[in-house]
Amino acid sequence: MDLRLKCKDCRLLKAAAILSCIYLMGISAILRANFYYIDDMGRALLGYKNFDFFGRYIPQHFTTVLHADSYLTDVSPLPQLLALVILAMAAVIVLHVVTGRKEFTFAEYASTIPLCLSPYFLECLSYKYDSPYMALSILASVAPVLFYKRGEIWYFVSVLLGMLIVCTSYQPAAGIFPMFVILIAFLKWMDNVPWKPIVRFVLVSAGGFIAGMLLFAVFLLNPQETYVSNTLPAVSEMIPTTLRHLKHYYYYVVHDFKLEWLILTGIIFAGFILVSVCDSKRNKWQTFLLASGVLMVFLCLSFGIYPVLSDPLYDPRAMYGFGACICFAAIPFMTRPRRILLKAACIILSWCFFVFGFTYGNALAAQKEYTDYRITAVVHDLDELDVMEFGTSKICQLEGDIGFAPEISHMPQDYEMLNRLVPNTFGYSSSYWRGFRFFSYYGLQNLDWDTAYDLTEYDLPVLKNSIYHTIYGNDEYILIELRPY
Repeated sequence: MDLRLKCKDCRLLKAAAILSCIYLMGISAILRANFYYIDDMGRALLGYKNFDFFGRYIPQHFTTVLHADSYLTDVSPLPQLLALVILAMAAVIVLHVVTGRKEFTFAEYASTIPLCLSPYFLECLSYKYDSPYMALSILASVAPVLFYKRGEIWYFVSVLLGMLIVCTSYQPAAGIFPMFVILIAFLKWMDNVPWKPIVRFVLVSAGGFIAGMLLFAVFLLNPQETYVSNTLPAVSEMIPTTLRHLKHYYYYVVHDFKLEWLILTGIIFAGFILVSVCDSKRNKWQTFLLASGVLMVFLCLSFGIYPVLSDPLYDPRAMYGFGACICFAAIPFMTRPRRILLKAACIILSWCFFVFGFTYGNALAAQKEYTDYRITAVVHDLDELDVMEFGTSKICQLEGDIGFAPEISHMPQDYEMLNRLVPNTFGYSSSYWRGFRFFSYYGLQNLDWDTAYDLTEYDLPVLKNSIYHTIYGNDEYILIELRPY
């Protein structure tokens, strides 16, 4: 008997192990690329933290444990492997809460791919240092629901703590918990559960969510006005600002997603409403209206609190809540019998996302090789210049950029998602990380990277001209004008 009980308890762990293996295969090309993604370059070279700049206190402190030192050496792929385990746990919790089961079908496993391996979250998994804490934000968004059966007080506290973890790990996940609660409440309503327990569940969830967000905003938030603003607009401007930002986010979704992805996503959203109406034990017209409203709320919550901010972040890593929206819309028909055509649409979309991970990882590898080649060519030409023989340092700037590797440049235009994910790795100095590798990794000790000047306005003579770049300069200044492939 004890052995049987232990085996039953292991079923969720088995499911998490299966998903971990699936997710590992999905990002294997990213791991193989061994790409320093944006500020990974700075952390790998200098070992600094600086996660708390936007109130991300969990990575600020827990990286010391994970890296076994306060100086952050590159320990990849350990952080990314840990992120996959965390994501698998989050996906298993979602499936367990929705189905009430501890064993899941192939279709149900596939339905978690948009949540954990969407093209938007692939950017998060590209970070060698940040990825576990970005994954933790998803786990902290869904795990509190497990505590609801322990009592409302326990549940309220777990939601509050979960939201604090979300906000101090990675804030774009802030919309996932409300979406998950609304989904659970809607499924209960469809099954003819009385209104009272549903309302209590929603109210306690909302109370814990609001309390957690307020505690973070009042005591932990570090206001910033940089490339993104985490402050709120004036009350009178809040609604138009939010609508304008939501429009901008969905502009990116439409342009990021390939046409077939958009069609499959549309089928999943339509399937959510159709299956809700067919399977509901309530009035069909009421179900249709409520299902449509739930879907609209999902779409509004997909980007968390970012649309409300004065100047939100539109990078792919800030948009992974849209993958959660697709997942939550698919689960009602992926976890029920029949619905073969709808299940097929979700499985095909999950397969597209899964395969895209390989395309993206290989693109990172190509971009890395291309960047090293272009930087090496510049360094070689600099080394041959007579002006570089003088002992004094020279102010140096970059102009233009190298663009993307040939493999990426030749891809069809509908790979806009890839163009947004692969960073431009060598170029115009005002974009800090585009110049960091060149100025920091190649021992150019007599070149000072200074953007206080605009060397394009100086009448500098041409020192070297090639098909890839032109070098201008004199004894004091060096301007490197780069050209894309």
